[in-house]
Amino acid sequence: MPRSRTASTFFRTVALACLPACLLAGATIAQPTTNPTGTPSSLAVYTALQDYYGELERLATQQNAASLSVVVVRRGEPVFMAVFGSQDRTTGVPAGPNTLYHQASVSKPFVAMAVMQLVDRGLLQLDQPVSSVLPELAATGPGASSMTVRHLLQHTAGLPDVEDYRWGAGPDDDGAGEQYLAELAGIDLAFPPGEGAAYSNIGYDLLGIMISRVSGQTFEAYMAENVLAPAGMVTASFLRADAESRLEARGHVYEDGRPAPIHPYNRRHAPSSTLQASPRDMASILAQMTRPGGPSGRLVSASGLAAMWRDGSVQLDGQRVALGWFDSPFRGHRRYSHTGGDIGFASYMAVFPDDALGIALMTNSPMAMDTQQILFTAVSGAFDLFAEQ
Repeated sequence: MPRSRTASTFFRTVALACLPACLLAGATIAQPTTNPTGTPSSLAVYTALQDYYGELERLATQQNAASLSVVVVRRGEPVFMAVFGSQDRTTGVPAGPNTLYHQASVSKPFVAMAVMQLVDRGLLQLDQPVSSVLPELAATGPGASSMTVRHLLQHTAGLPDVEDYRWGAGPDDDGAGEQYLAELAGIDLAFPPGEGAAYSNIGYDLLGIMISRVSGQTFEAYMAENVLAPAGMVTASFLRADAESRLEARGHVYEDGRPAPIHPYNRRHAPSSTLQASPRDMASILAQMTRPGGPSGRLVSASGLAAMWRDGSVQLDGQRVALGWFDSPFRGHRRYSHTGGDIGFASYMAVFPDDALGIALMTNSPMAMDTQQILFTAVSGAFDLFAEQ
């Protein structure tokens, strides 16, 4: 849809056209207010990007999103970044490229990358029994002893999901995961491992404890050194105490846009749910995942990437499940993605490997039905603009 050439008060920052990697280094690119001169094709691209930006802005305003950030990366370079709204409506602090959003379940693909690193190093195996690392779990039910790392990654372990996250409560020390494991001892499986699929955050929390045990580091320290740093995610963290509080977005409830009563954080659920990352951080990981030749071997090896993104025969909620990602083709193109949602927040990350295209969306309003419309617009608009047709 056409939009005014004057930036509205809801507009904060936008990067348009094929931008250099300076966005990742800290530059802010403001929205152009006049049409560029150039070839008809460049004018057409400019207009298309303006329309895409305008539609996202319209939906964010219409749906009363506290803020909305959308990042698009192609062939290792950021090509679009738009940030609308407020980091915190009570203070009026605007959201920006460095605002830290709670990413919720978008944490899981990062855990999968850590697991593949440890597989490469010979410290874990995908078909290794969970009991070989976590004997205290002592899960019960038919076939419980056959539960493997792969089952946890693919939501086929038979584990239930978390019923109460106890956000804002629970221990916050380095032993939080081990204390949680003690509480899970004797957990009863809903079905034998490998004989069904059911989404389980518990499975990813167990993976985090396994990562800690075999690496000899806390889960958060391992992720910071071995996943976030190689990805170039300089402000991201799984440990809330490490996040710069002045950059932290505050969650807002959907019904009337009020601030959420609590921030969704509990260290025992760090692996499944607690990544905080900015639009610039997400541009950095997507740059890795879409660059020619694939991501650096320090982040994930070619064999690890192939294992994560293998076409899965497992079906869950109408999608195929890869390892840490959902294998959900879009308009006939391969897409690996994950969504996240917690009180006051929603997030999304997707990679189209054949198009060298990556998309991330984050908002400090929840993923309600109307926010799904924003997500579809963000994905379909980026695909129309940048995918290989």
